Amino acid sequence: MKIAITGTTGMLGRALQKAFAKHSLSPLSSRHADITSLLEVRRAFSELQPDWIIHTAAFTNVDKAESNSFEAFRVNALGTRNVAQVASEKNCGLLYYSTDYVFDGLKESPYHEWDTPHPINAYG
Repeated sequence: MKIAITGTTGMLGRALQKAFAKHSLSPLSSRHADITSLLEVRRAFSELQPDWIIHTAAFTNVDKAESNSFEAFRVNALGTRNVAQVASEKNCGLLYYSTDYVFDGLKESPYHEWDTPHPINAYG
């Protein structure tokens, strides 16, 4: 199975490379493809032809996201949209790790992926 992992210089990306080491891995850092560019994402995944994409690339500095909300949105929202769109176009699976910051924490039962987001800050 061919697996592409975005965000491979981050903590989660590095850990997943170890966890999936027995598979054919294609690590992608921002040096390989800028996920905020749909053209670059298409190019990268066209070359790699993965069966699965594990998307861990993110703007993860919560404090900086408040002062640089535009860049946080470009990476976390637009970049993720680009990866998801190309995964759909290439008919490959997509595993995405999000953050609990997209919810305000007021729900009295567990959250699931279909719940409406209620972020309390720019990071979320």
